[in-house]
Amino acid sequence: MNKEIVIGANSYNKLKLPPMTLVLLEFTSNDWWLRDIKRDYRFVEAIFKEAGHPTQMRYLRPGKETEDVWTARRQCHFSAMHARGAKGPEKCFGTDICVPLPKLTEMIDFTEEKFQEANKACYLCAHISDGNYHLIIPYADKAEFELLQSIEEKMIKKAIALGGTITGEHGIGCCKVCYVVQEHGQAHIDVQEAIKKALDTDNVMNPGCFYPSQVAQYHPSHL
Repeated sequence: MNKEIVIGANSYNKLKLPPMTLVLLEFTSNDWWLRDIKRDYRFVEAIFKEAGHPTQMRYLRPGKETEDVWTARRQCHFSAMHARGAKGPEKCFGTDICVPLPKLTEMIDFTEEKFQEANKACYLCAHISDGNYHLIIPYADKAEFELLQSIEEKMIKKAIALGGTITGEHGIGCCKVCYVVQEHGQAHIDVQEAIKKALDTDNVMNPGCFYPSQVAQYHPSHL
């Protein structure tokens, strides 16, 4: 969770988490005395300290402190909806990107830079152990929505250049169809489209989604 989403979570959930980027690690154990968890925590703590990143690092036992932290993570979307202090919940632009772990820092830095250049707050939640992170950005009108689309396009091109994928788990759907050839190449997509046509002769499975030929047949896919 980056700083902006933590601030939003504090406001929405009435929490008092430190307003900074948070990395949450959950340890599990079958040991009644939690000896292996404490050993793993000390190991991870040493790695973070050696990297020089954490301003503070805390071991949270089960209870209110732990629940507060996970509440903030679970409520990321609702926090973003209320983050700008509008009279009611705002619509949110949601997208995700996934890159190889060694490229993750570069990709997140790039994303936050693009939002800073656009003078927009970047609300970011992630499960970064698989290189996947999500943006949940409130918007009020068409102009804001189109600006977010332009930032997303820059993110997608950067992710592909870094050897990543245009979506980690949100799916291609209708909105990212135009990027699948850039990521996979025309030959790869042609094979997939041929397989779909052979198996789905009546085109009843997800018509208008995922493949460029579907977009050509179903104009609402452009929305």
